Amino acid sequence: MHTASPFHFRWTDAQTELIDPALVGTTSILRAVHRLAPSVRRVVVTSSFAAVLTEALLGDPGTTFDESSWNPSTIADVHSSPATAYRVSKTLAERAAWDFVARERPAFDLATVCPPMVYGPLAPGGGVASLDAVNTSNERFVAMCRGAWAAGGAPDTGLVTIWVDVRDVARAHVLAMEKPDAGGRRLFPVGGRFSNRRLVDIVRERFPEYADRLPGPDVPGGGAPPADKNFKYNNDETVRVLGIQWTSLEDSVEGVVRSLKTYGL
Repeated sequence: MHTASPFHFRWTDAQTELIDPALVGTTSILRAVHRLAPSVRRVVVTSSFAAVLTEALLGDPGTTFDESSWNPSTIADVHSSPATAYRVSKTLAERAAWDFVARERPAFDLATVCPPMVYGPLAPGGGVASLDAVNTSNERFVAMCRGAWAAGGAPDTGLVTIWVDVRDVARAHVLAMEKPDAGGRRLFPVGGRFSNRRLVDIVRERFPEYADRLPGPDVPGGGAPPADKNFKYNNDETVRVLGIQWTSLEDSVEGVVRSLKTYGL
């Protein structure tokens, strides 16, 4: 199993800090397994919804992203924005993995897992030095619970409004190794839709001790785009193959805040 390459927006050189770790890391692992581990029958690679989406269509209600969808962005787009650079890195890495299998015909088959925004508890003893070093997806919970959103309201959710719990992502990887039918597939684990406003409401409901640090119910901001200005998704094939039931947004948010409290939140 080859897990995620860097996901952050603090880089200064996209090629060396995002593209190369994603691309070289993935292909090096596959070459090593092919050459040195002939008994391996499956490799599971962590990809991302970043490799599935088309940026220009995120606001299109007529677009449905599914397991067959590919991000058309190329290396030429890497300087468009930090988010685009990350998405290009994940797309190139996953395409390289599938190209390797098609070209080299190794003894193993391949499955890739393409999660969207990932929320949920930090791994116990996971090596996070402080609240300022948590992963990018969970930074918003640190910010909101520290009061950064209280006055101005929750920030705009943006157009990527689908998420999945980290524990479900882990289960998806294990099942991708275990399920015979997962070989040769892209898997798209999605727990549902979210908005920053809903995240705030859940924190208030489950952790009333943070209420005075959160935007009040009357403070605008953080809503999801309306359905007629957002993409659709379909991951029925992933559900069929893996047989997984997704963690609720409420339980995922509770899990991440409880884990952050152990770091002094």
